[in-house]
Formats: sequence, structure tokens, C-alpha cells
Amino acid sequence: MPVSFEGKLVVAISSRALFDFEEENRVFERDGEGAYVALQLGRIDVPAKQGVAFPLVKKLLAFNAPDAQLVEVVILSKNDPVSGLRVFRSAQRAGLRVERGVFTRGRHISFDSSKSTTYWVRSIELTSRRSTNSSRLGTTPHIRS
Repeated sequence: MPVSFEGKLVVAISSRALFDFEEENRVFERDGEGAYVALQLGRIDVPAKQGVAFPLVKKLLAFNAPDAQLVEVVILSKNDPVSGLRVFRSAQRAGLRVERGVFTRGRHISFDSSKSTTYWVRSIELTSRRSTNSSRLGTTPHIRS
């Protein structure tokens, strides 16, 4: 049976905004994809630290009830599937009901909006990238719509 998002708020969020993967990202940049995947695989059962968007996602998911799921969080990530497993396991251990995600392994994806006449899709991207004029906390959410 196809999934229906009708009547739901669907929030797409970066895995690095939900969880703090800065250390792992430094390994990727310094040692390459193989070392990064090996590190994530070695830490597959180690819950990731909370990222800058974790509190927001937790509050959004609190609107859900056992009989009515009003909010759906979808992970969008350029990471690999091994990292995806760690993201989902970390979310589960943190009590976050996150069941969907797209892990592109660095590939860009596109959607053909001409095939959807019923819904308008707007994207909000929350990331933990540092800005040159960032707040004193050192991180600034970037919102794009």
C-alpha cells in the first residue's frame, strides 16, 4: 500500500543537522570515503550526539500521537547507506520516530515537479554549516525555500 502524506506536515532534514557528525566529516575530508565508511561502520551501534536541529525535530514529533501521526520527518543526506543505518539507530535510541530517509552517497537527486499537479513542494534546509557572520554559538541554521 502506498504511503500517504495527506494532512501531514512533512519535514526534510539533513542527517548532519539532526546529529553531530562533525568528527566523522573531518575523517571524510582528511582520509576519504573508505575511511569514513569504516569509521561509521565501527560506530554503527554508538548513538550519535545531538545536532543543532535535534531539539526542533523532537518538538515537532511530539505533535504525533499513537493514533494520529501529524508530522513526518524525512532524512535527506548525501551520506552513504552505512551512515544511514547509524542515523536511524541513533534516532531510535533517542526516542525519535524517524522512518524515512534518502541517502545518495554524494549524488545529486532531482524531482520532476511536472508530474505532481496536486501538491506544491517547498523545501526548507536546516544545516549546521558555519557562516562567516555566524552567531556566537558558532552555528547558523540556513533556510532555503
